[in-house]
Amino acid sequence: EEQAAIARYLTHKDALIHRFLQGKQRMLDLLKQLRKSTIHYAVIHGLDPKNTPMKPSGDSWIGEIPAHWKMQRLKTVCRLAYGNTLTAEMRLDGPVPVYGSNGQIGVHSSANTNAPCIIVGRKGSFGKVNYSEEPAFAIDTAFFVDDRYANADLRWLYYYLGWLRLDDASRDSAVPGLNRQEAYRRVGPIPPIEEQVAIAKYLDDKVAKIEAAIAVTIRIIDQMRQYRKSLIHEVVTGVRDVRKAAAAIPDDSDGSHS
Repeated sequence: EEQAAIARYLTHKDALIHRFLQGKQRMLDLLKQLRKSTIHYAVIHGLDPKNTPMKPSGDSWIGEIPAHWKMQRLKTVCRLAYGNTLTAEMRLDGPVPVYGSNGQIGVHSSANTNAPCIIVGRKGSFGKVNYSEEPAFAIDTAFFVDDRYANADLRWLYYYLGWLRLDDASRDSAVPGLNRQEAYRRVGPIPPIEEQVAIAKYLDDKVAKIEAAIAVTIRIIDQMRQYRKSLIHEVVTGVRDVRKAAAAIPDDSDGSHS
């Protein structure tokens, strides 16, 4: 009888938790899409498209852009410099963040970039874009861009490179990777430098708020999953007596009742 009560209670609770998690996952997906669309809109239309003369970009995915912007290849905007070999055994204790293709992977005593800098995944998680306010060491699975290799505001360029869909600029090989020449051929709208700075500041503010909401949602999802595990543990080990609670669950309950 107790086994049946436990099963009834946990089935009911699990349905409620599953529904809750589905809702939070939908919210998380929407927030990520909002982040993507916010960057997309600012990068291709600027900050005041309603009061700015527009012109066709010549690309159906991009649509119209401000009339005074230029459509240019990436190679006119920046150079993707190769990182250097630095195995885990070669690293020395220090304050310098070490970046690979998927983000920071450790620290080292010296840098091979200026600050700030952009790190772009070259192998494995290719096309992934990271930004560092301090000098960094980019290893040989990544490219990097700093003030020596950019004809643009670096913070704007960080958003632009993320928008440029570099994760599909690859050539068939045993190890998937970003092909630099393919990336250089990518074409996009390039605003004047003062507008680049303004767009970057706008996106920093908007994206920070969206990412804060994403972080809260992820934390809630993790907490609910941990609660589910704890609940199951407490019930199946007898720490929590659920016989009365199970008896109160309606026969037609499908998780819609509390």
